[in-house]
Amino acid sequence: ARDASEQSVSVAAAAAQATSDAQSAASEAEGLSISIREVGNRASESASETGGAVTAVRDITGKVASLDQAVAKIGDAVGLIDDIAKQTNLLALNATIEAARAGEAGKGFAVVAGEVKNLASQTASSTYEIDAMIAVIRSQTEETVAAVRGINDTIDALDENATAIAQSGENQAEATDDISRHVRQAADGTREVGEGMNQVSLAARKTNEMTSEVLGAADDLLGHSADLDAQVDKFLQKIRAV
Repeated sequence: ARDASEQSVSVAAAAAQATSDAQSAASEAEGLSISIREVGNRASESASETGGAVTAVRDITGKVASLDQAVAKIGDAVGLIDDIAKQTNLLALNATIEAARAGEAGKGFAVVAGEVKNLASQTASSTYEIDAMIAVIRSQTEETVAAVRGINDTIDALDENATAIAQSGENQAEATDDISRHVRQAADGTREVGEGMNQVSLAARKTNEMTSEVLGAADDLLGHSADLDAQVDKFLQKIRAV
């Protein structure tokens, strides 16, 4: 009984240690779950931010495209002005020739035709410069559009990755919650085992005490039996002597 009591105490102590370890593991699992959920939340926030960036980039792309169209229309208008300037220059040249043929009568007209020709030449020169600037603007616009598209693609990839990370974090958090729940169930089981072994230890201790009492009573009984045997022997000896 004493051995059983000692063994039950050892088992109860081991169960208590196992319960403590399981509770520690459950606490760590819960902490890990919280950390994973924080990562998932941050990833979700990142996904929302990248989503907003995607919208902004698309707006920029649309505005740049509109700018490119506006520049193209300006280029068309400049081309038309250049054509008009060339025609005006040709008409002014013809007018100058006709004025020269008219002699003194055409001098005044020749002056006006010359001024018109100069204005046409200046207009043609200006339209050439404007056309060159438009070409530069369109080139820069195309580069901007390409860069914005590259940024848009990068942000799309970041958005997909952030969404995947958030989903993965949620899945891992759920798995960790399951682990924590199972570990706590195991801790409850080991605690029940420990409580049961404590009861077994108590019962074994009581059994040991009762056994000691029985052994003591048996020793007393043996002592009384020996005294009784001695008295019987004396009595028999007296009877024989008579």
